[in-house]
Amino acid sequence: MSSGAAAADATAAEAPPAGPPYTRHVGEATHRLLALQREGRMASEVPRPVPGEVAQRSRARYLKSFEHEIPEHFKSSVGEKASGMAGR
Repeated sequence: MSSGAAAADATAAEAPPAGPPYTRHVGEATHRLLALQREGRMASEVPRPVPGEVAQRSRARYLKSFEHEIPEHFKSSVGEKASGMAGR
């Protein structure tokens, strides 16, 4: 192997992977944030309890969500023009 070929191999080994940087580590930030939440390392020292009335309303809304079946398919408006946005 010539010295030029060896230098090219060394440069290729140090080069970052091809492709945009945001596609290389998709989900890495989410995993880190979930770990912080799970471990409590960034937790506030100030307790923030939910007031009784708010907790009751939240629970009632949660229970009401079970009154309707989950549809097998959802309609999607992705790719459709939003009404009222034309001409902007």
